[in-house]
Amino acid sequence: MIKAMFFDLDGTLLGKREKEEEKKGGAIQGTCAGYAVRPLGRQDVDAILRLYSGNPQFFEAMSSPATRESVLGDLTTLPPGKTAEDKHFLGFYDGETLIAVMDWVDGYPDRRTAFIGLFMVEAAYQGRGVGSAIVRDGLERMARAGFQRARLGYVETNGQSEAFWRKNSFAPTGERAEQEKYTIVVAQRNLRG
Repeated sequence: MIKAMFFDLDGTLLGKREKEEEKKGGAIQGTCAGYAVRPLGRQDVDAILRLYSGNPQFFEAMSSPATRESVLGDLTTLPPGKTAEDKHFLGFYDGETLIAVMDWVDGYPDRRTAFIGLFMVEAAYQGRGVGSAIVRDGLERMARAGFQRARLGYVETNGQSEAFWRKNSFAPTGERAEQEKYTIVVAQRNLRG
């Protein structure tokens, strides 16, 4: 349940570049945790917005509503030095229903790290282990692809996000990034050993 934000190793929020992209899913392709996976793009904005709208706590913590513009931003936001080939914005489907989205960037902030910029599960699928199963399977695939750790940031006041990521073995690094309306806690999980 993480918004796309990118941090330097010291926790400083970095600028972003935007570039439209449509490509393969990288390490997570085909199916994941039993759900069909496919890259998402501009044609999926309405479905993504419906999923976002079912998660008001996330957007309240960020003091920012879910809008078509925010979805378009999430589809294209990149950290400095990264390209569209490094970004994977994926949809997870139960039949024809979009039940989760995940955005990650290969090799950020270093080449051995996969950065999860956003993970959100459809409200009707929460509390059933679906999100944890997708994360577990996805992280196993990232490890097989050669990544040694996964990193992310969550809004400090979003207890739901903190509890989810801690349950999935992510621990705060001690780094924080102060934003205008909230504070980001940087968390990380080792994928090997």
